Amino acid sequence: MSTDFIFEIISSLVIMAEGKGEKTGTKPRMLEVVKPYVTIFFAELIGTMILLFVGCGSTIDFSDDPVVPHHLKGMGFGLTVLLAIQIFGHISACHMNPVVSIISLLLGFINIIQFVVYLLAEFLGSLLGFWLLKVLFPERYTPSGFCMTKIADEVTVTQAFFIELIITCILCLVVCSVWDHRNASNGDSTAIRFGFVVTILSIMAGTLTGASMNTARSFGPAVFGSLSDWKDQWIYWIAPNISPFLSVGLYKVFFAASKEEVTHSSENMRNTR
Repeated sequence: MSTDFIFEIISSLVIMAEGKGEKTGTKPRMLEVVKPYVTIFFAELIGTMILLFVGCGSTIDFSDDPVVPHHLKGMGFGLTVLLAIQIFGHISACHMNPVVSIISLLLGFINIIQFVVYLLAEFLGSLLGFWLLKVLFPERYTPSGFCMTKIADEVTVTQAFFIELIITCILCLVVCSVWDHRNASNGDSTAIRFGFVVTILSIMAGTLTGASMNTARSFGPAVFGSLSDWKDQWIYWIAPNISPFLSVGLYKVFFAASKEEVTHSSENMRNTR
């Protein structure tokens, strides 16, 4: 299968998804159409790699003292989110999380092909980031089951499910708020906001469920863990990914701007430019 034929297929799918009409059939046109998707892919791939490599790496205890306190682990992941968004936020919005990509799709910010690109990059980035950590760090620091999101012994499956559902809903509401056009003038602090949100939610629920809120974040460590560690992992595939539908629905029904507010906000934004 030739490269030209592959480009032809991809560009045709992209053009149909974007509703741009007939394709020109020229290779420059193909590259023009496909390049933004490639950019998104690599931004999300590297961003999610950073999330797993730095985030999980920050939870390692290199001393002989007791394990790293859970609030420091929460801060580690929160600061890692801040770091990645600061690098890639202006390129791909730096989702690093299928939940965020689902919200973006539901709100109409991305099309279905972009959504698939985001998902592929996020899960592959999770694998590569955690694999890199396993390769570069001594084995005694990254044993089987390291950095996996697990349910605490005293927490029931039902409790864990709803904890993950609720904290992910909170994260989703933050995403809806940040992407609300009425918040457009506050974009400079987006990385900080998400970093602190992930930090506080991780501190609150980290010892109970691991505070995943992100199937991709749970995916890499689970793949490299043993099968015995996969007990109840389904929670991290279902609970977080239900949350976007609940939160977006809630936000649209109760908090979305009216047409008058949209017009007024647009005029204000034009006047401040």
